[in-house]
Amino acid sequence: MHCRELATQVRPLIPELTKNGAKVAVIGVGAPYFAKAFDDEVGLAAAGAQLLTDPTRAAHEAAGMKRGVWNVVSPAGWGASLKTIANGHRNKLPQGDPWQQGGALVVRKGGEITFEHHDPTPGEQVDLAKLLEATLAAS
Repeated sequence: MHCRELATQVRPLIPELTKNGAKVAVIGVGAPYFAKAFDDEVGLAAAGAQLLTDPTRAAHEAAGMKRGVWNVVSPAGWGASLKTIANGHRNKLPQGDPWQQGGALVVRKGGEITFEHHDPTPGEQVDLAKLLEATLAAS
């Protein structure tokens, strides 16, 4: 549910994020058919993002994203979940690894990472203003 909430917040920013030639890729950990259903719901591809999936979680591991049961079931995780539910986003059956946390990277051509955020718990997601600023500065 947290990824859906973030996707709905990112979607209107995609034209701004990509205006200088940057590309937006969203990488999930579920099966490809989960990614299709997710995108049908949130519309990232229609907004200009590329939706990818890596059920092995190798991309998340390489990026240093956090993973763990305690991240999700800790008091901070529960609090974040209640806030997300209050914002109208409901939990569905897990589609992939429910313990995998997300994050955001800005990577320049050539592979230099100029911005990174690793979600410590489900609700501590990237500051979108900072992500936008970093993306525009890198492109």
